[in-house]
Amino acid sequence: MSGIIGVSPDMRSGVLGKFPTGHVIQTTDVTTFTTETNCNQGDNVWSPTVMVANITPFSVTSSIIIHMELFVYFTNTTTDAGYSFKIKKTEDGNDTYPTLLGMPSGGTTYHAMYWNMTTGDNMNSHTLVYKDSVGGGAGSAIAYQLYCAEYHTEGLAVGAPLSTVAKIWFQEVQ
Repeated sequence: MSGIIGVSPDMRSGVLGKFPTGHVIQTTDVTTFTTETNCNQGDNVWSPTVMVANITPFSVTSSIIIHMELFVYFTNTTTDAGYSFKIKKTEDGNDTYPTLLGMPSGGTTYHAMYWNMTTGDNMNSHTLVYKDSVGGGAGSAIAYQLYCAEYHTEGLAVGAPLSTVAKIWFQEVQ
């Protein structure tokens, strides 16, 4: 027997009732990272980072909430520098870069974080939260990988530089 508050119980074994809107179906374990990626590959060049993790959704009608905590260490000698992020989604063997999984929306600008300041070394922490829809079949893993790009930096380390810890975890919601 199974049931959800406010929904008539289903007396058949192994059958789950309908989840109410806004319900969290699952929360994954936290994947941690203790290394960083050198994203200083030249102005406006996207680089894959070490930050990649998977979730296997239970339903094709679900949404996935992506939570990322990361650090960025960069060097700037020009007083004119920045960086940006986007996320690659791999689902059913297909790689996409969903429009809403980037900074700014679509990740088309390489300096969503921009500084016109004095020169030197800088350390920033970021908490990124995105919402994505499940497009393929339930029961198939979806991988999300963070990408970064720089603009006029002389050094850009993304993930867990200087003995920090970066994290990814997911929530599947209805």
